[in-house]
Amino acid sequence: MPKTFFSHRPTEEGYEVVRKKVEKELEAVRKQMKCTKEERMLYSQESNSGDSADRAGCFMALEQLRAREGELEKSEAKLEAELTELLKEGKEASQKNGFCI
Repeated sequence: MPKTFFSHRPTEEGYEVVRKKVEKELEAVRKQMKCTKEERMLYSQESNSGDSADRAGCFMALEQLRAREGELEKSEAKLEAELTELLKEGKEASQKNGFCI
């Protein structure tokens, strides 16, 4: 039976991988926020025209978009805090091991 040897990455590389993942998630959230804002502006313009049924539909869509924007803002804040913490931990780990990031 062959023996398997496991190699572990240095701690700094682990932080780098996680940091890149969080940065990608943050970028995706920001893109969603931009699209949501553009969509909300479109519905805002449409809500001023048309009959009352159209305006009511636009109003409901606007409320849903506002709620979605709030959720995305919370996600963005959470990811930014996580990224800041990762950078701090990575820097501390690299200083502890004598490496520079």
